[in-house]
Amino acid sequence: MKVGKRLRAISPVIAVLILIIVAVVAGITVYNFVAGLISQTTTQSRAPSSIIIDAAKLTPKEAVATVRNIGQTEATVIEMQVLNATDLSLVTSVNIGDPITIPPGKVGEVKGSPADEKAIEPGEWYIVKVLTDDGASATTKVKAQQPK
Repeated sequence: MKVGKRLRAISPVIAVLILIIVAVVAGITVYNFVAGLISQTTTQSRAPSSIIIDAAKLTPKEAVATVRNIGQTEATVIEMQVLNATDLSLVTSVNIGDPITIPPGKVGEVKGSPADEKAIEPGEWYIVKVLTDDGASATTKVKAQQPK
């Protein structure tokens, strides 16, 4: 290299344009990454079903609940419980057999026999609770009747 010769650098205008282009490309890359992450988590999560109990009947030998699906997705009832109406403690579970799937806007009947028939006393008040596979539940208060 010769001692008196000057090296030329890029002009400040071109340097600013290159920095702007790099920043825009980096911003677009980060946006696409975050947007993909957000769309992935929202498609994987499902809104819980919404159910209500329209009517219920309870005897020492049988528990019946008419369940309405008021949600936008199918509700699959997997369990029924009988709770003490005073302290909400579990009195007995109800054997409903296979899960019952109720389409949105429809009504289904959930019935089964209490696991402990002696735990249900006719004339006493109980809470009948129905649970779905995604964690939704519905309850209603019912007075136990004599079996027919």
